[in-house]
Amino acid sequence: MKRRKLGRGNGETGVRRLAKAAGLAVLLSFPLRSPVRAAGEFLRDSNRAAETTDPAAKTALYTRALGAWTPADGDRNKAIVLANRAALHHGAGRYEDAIADLDASMAIMGENPIAVANRGAALSRLERHAEAVGEFTKAIRMEPRNPVHYASRAVAHDAMGNTSQAILDYNVLLSIDPAFKDGFKTRGSLHFKSGEYEEAVRDFDAAIAADKGDRRAYQLRALAREAIDIREKNAAIQARSESRAATEAPARAAPRRDPEPSTGNSPANAGPDARIWLAAGGLLLLGLGLRALK
Repeated sequence: MKRRKLGRGNGETGVRRLAKAAGLAVLLSFPLRSPVRAAGEFLRDSNRAAETTDPAAKTALYTRALGAWTPADGDRNKAIVLANRAALHHGAGRYEDAIADLDASMAIMGENPIAVANRGAALSRLERHAEAVGEFTKAIRMEPRNPVHYASRAVAHDAMGNTSQAILDYNVLLSIDPAFKDGFKTRGSLHFKSGEYEEAVRDFDAAIAADKGDRRAYQLRALAREAIDIREKNAAIQARSESRAATEAPARAAPRRDPEPSTGNSPANAGPDARIWLAAGGLLLLGLGLRALK
């Protein structure tokens, strides 16, 4: 999307959205608007950065603009350039630098949901997931109807092993926007990870209903159905083993009238660990033949 130049009367020019696959976090760049008519080096370099497509060149121009900033250029414009440069730092993997620019921007403009969510995204990339959850929670308080914030927080929750909390976030997300990209497929994968295979199948069914050409949803549903089948076979084998053990227990416990010397090789003389192993022999292991969910 082409940006307008800085100047009086320019409103918002739209947002630049960068979605990172592993983080489900969104980076949005701010529109630039000048409260003054002066067009010094700051405004000139900022406008050049807005028109440049190369990320490294954009970063260099924003950095040069910030070095030339004066109070006459306006605090708001400085804060916006900092936020825009933060997005570029994030895209280049410089997450600490992104956080520093976002902090400097919010020190001028105050907290806003875009900057707060972007800070959370950078923290997630640094694997500081608990802090990221806090940032996404703040963003949710500011924008409770924005499904992206719930998706981002779900990723951070899951990264900490709180998959049940991630599912709750996706419950809210899908109540807000049932058409959210990969929403049912992602929640289904979370249910699968939690061993909730029937719920996973229902979500993959919903994903297929929304897009009958989604091959991955069919594959995931097949895995969930296979997991249900394996679990049922495990339960049947376990039930038979327990029934057999219960039937054999009285015979093993009955006293002998004429005890004979043990040869040491009889199953009756096997230790408890050995008997448990024999009773459990043949159990299927859930997960054999199942591919990891991506």
